[in-house]
Amino acid sequence: MTFYQRQGMLPPRRFTVLERESGGYYHEELMSSEGFSGASSTLYRLNPPTRIRHVRDGGATQPKFYDGVPDNMLFLAEQVISSGDCRTARVPLFGNDDVLYSVCRPTAATPGFYRNGGADELIFVARGAGILESAFGRLPYRERDLVVIPRGVTHRWVPDGQPQDMVVLETTSPVGPPARYRNSTGQLLDSAPYHERDIRAPKLGEPADEAGEYTIVVKAGGHAGEFVFDRHPFDVVGWDGYLYPYALNLDDFEPISGRVHPLPDQYQVFAARGVAVCAMVPHPNASDPRANPAQAHHMNVDYDELMYRFVKQENDPLSRTITLHPRSLAHGPKPGFDAMPISPFLDMWSYMVDTTQPLRVTVAAMDVRDDDYRSVWL
Repeated sequence: MTFYQRQGMLPPRRFTVLERESGGYYHEELMSSEGFSGASSTLYRLNPPTRIRHVRDGGATQPKFYDGVPDNMLFLAEQVISSGDCRTARVPLFGNDDVLYSVCRPTAATPGFYRNGGADELIFVARGAGILESAFGRLPYRERDLVVIPRGVTHRWVPDGQPQDMVVLETTSPVGPPARYRNSTGQLLDSAPYHERDIRAPKLGEPADEAGEYTIVVKAGGHAGEFVFDRHPFDVVGWDGYLYPYALNLDDFEPISGRVHPLPDQYQVFAARGVAVCAMVPHPNASDPRANPAQAHHMNVDYDELMYRFVKQENDPLSRTITLHPRSLAHGPKPGFDAMPISPFLDMWSYMVDTTQPLRVTVAAMDVRDDDYRSVWL
């Protein structure tokens, strides 16, 4: 949930007629969540959003999972074979009942339109830029953006032609700022690591008044359907509400630092049911002369932890890799860390996802696993 937005033409009151100058009226569409008790937006369209010409089966969308027991694992993300648009290029690597985690390197714009009917989507843009188009308008995206697309939003990705690297989370519950960052009115606290002014909403342009055949792929319940409409889905002349795509860039995320190393949950950005999303960004290092050179060895008994390191650092063999540390297995600094010089500034970028339910590893992830990873602690 974000903050209230209004764009384009609206009637004075909801559920009242918005008349056209040429006669007749625009078609009102209420897009609501949690029945009618969650975040919602109201859109006003040139045409009814119900005009379906054809329906085709789009096939199953469930990944194949590995049957073995996961341990401390490292996966070479750059070896994942990925191509196509931002939907077809996704390669699922991990999942449970709350979230599906995929990597994606889109090489083309979405040919039609896409709508996830079963999950919110949180896309981390590790590399690349372009435009996310939706019925709510155009939302430019860039490197280090976190892009939130609520379920049910029809959209398409238009990359700018440069290489793209993305991590896609599909969460079965709404994703957004953690409750502890908000006050009783829902406003982000002054002490939160980002604020409403850092969140970028789409900008509505001229409506697309076009007839033809427009295919929207709708994913829900482990299956996809292809619905062919006879009017362009971006025919919106105005909208308002709290439910819309938005972006937050990690350059606008203020890290917390102190005399000793903070715990990883101090880096949290977003949350969903059973999912915590964190990001480590460059920040001042621990300043106490007796502080540990690195975070302590750590064993979380309630979470599985994923870390994606996406910026190449000098002499860093772990850049553009994903590590999985399951619950009840310790992990932490590698041997020799205590002899390394301590820099006053920690120049590190990583994207972290923790889950309360155990994660399953897909067969595709096992194809890019580094079998020697656990030996780095020996």
